[in-house]
Amino acid sequence: MALKFERNFHPIAKRAVFIRRMLLFLLVGIAFIFFSLLIAKVFATLYSIYSGVAFLTAVGVIFAPLIHRLFHFLDLENIESTNQL
Repeated sequence: MALKFERNFHPIAKRAVFIRRMLLFLLVGIAFIFFSLLIAKVFATLYSIYSGVAFLTAVGVIFAPLIHRLFHFLDLENIESTNQL
């Protein structure tokens, strides 16, 4: 008796696994429908702005000491401080 396969080496899913997959796809579909609501769009917009600002802040905190060390290494000073008597 030959085994039937869903794909190359995966046997056919049992009924419980099939129902679980269908419920997952149904929940994804419902989430897509709710995502089209106005409040969801506003939330997604505000969250993306917040996460972008948080990312840029984190990058600034990480790179600020490195840039500060680079300026000291290059011995950069203000032009006004060098022209004073």
